[in-house]
Amino acid sequence: MKEMYQSGLVLLRTVLVVSLAFFVVSCTVIVDPARQQCETHDDCKSVSVRGNDIALKCSDIGVCEEAVPCSTSADCPLGLLCTGEICAKEDPVWGCAGQRVAVEESGRIILPLVYLTGAPAVGVKASLCGALDSECETEVDSITTGDKGLVLMEVPGGFRGYVKITGDNILPSLYYLPELQGAELSLPPYFLPSSDNADALDETLGIVANPDTGAIVVQVQDCLGNFAGGVQYSYVADEKHADVAGYYYAGSPVTDLMATVDEVGIGGFANFPSGASTVTATLLETEQTVATLSLQVRADTITYVLVLP
Repeated sequence: MKEMYQSGLVLLRTVLVVSLAFFVVSCTVIVDPARQQCETHDDCKSVSVRGNDIALKCSDIGVCEEAVPCSTSADCPLGLLCTGEICAKEDPVWGCAGQRVAVEESGRIILPLVYLTGAPAVGVKASLCGALDSECETEVDSITTGDKGLVLMEVPGGFRGYVKITGDNILPSLYYLPELQGAELSLPPYFLPSSDNADALDETLGIVANPDTGAIVVQVQDCLGNFAGGVQYSYVADEKHADVAGYYYAGSPVTDLMATVDEVGIGGFANFPSGASTVTATLLETEQTVATLSLQVRADTITYVLVLP
């Protein structure tokens, strides 16, 4: 009798263990019934929470999740487009925006410096400067270019700043660097303008050069690696900006364009007052902000910013 009782306990334990295992395995495939299941965004209906309507969209795992409501794509973060009154459609050109993560480890930048003739810029000094060091009083690093005109520098992880470029027969430049995204950042060639080139730009824009001002040049790359068209550059103007002339480059500087052109992505401002300033890059069609740029402008100097999304 005792043996039968013990055998019964063993059988009961076995049944309980098997049942529990089946329950655990089954739970891994059960979707929370409190969340709506979906195949498309239209399957998700807005819900009311404490009197507030919450917009929903269909996620990658087939359940409804909170979405940003919108009336136009200007209401959406860069990389998403407004569809069906929610920010849900991924923009293939700007879908990577906001997903880049700056690395904490140091890395190397490769920046080719080129004269407008196409020849490598030899014997040019390049100094690495922190963003808050407006006069570059403390160089993080510095080199003089060799026969290939390359700037090769180790950059600390999380670095924000610029390369100050100086040399004979060129205008000084402040080249603002994108943040490192890996062990190495290879940048497009940077063409070094001369004073004669600056005079030609002023003549094209129909302005009188002010020696106490500088120039800003901005260029934006999209998620496909192309220099982006349809980007508008702007700043908050006051009385000291009265003589500033804005332009976009389309084979030559043009003053009556509204935004950058495809495969070029260049725009800028001449006769810009010296000092700290902020420039905003915005998509003309959707009014979405691509980047807000904090930079320094110096007299008789080019401030160049390359924007990566």
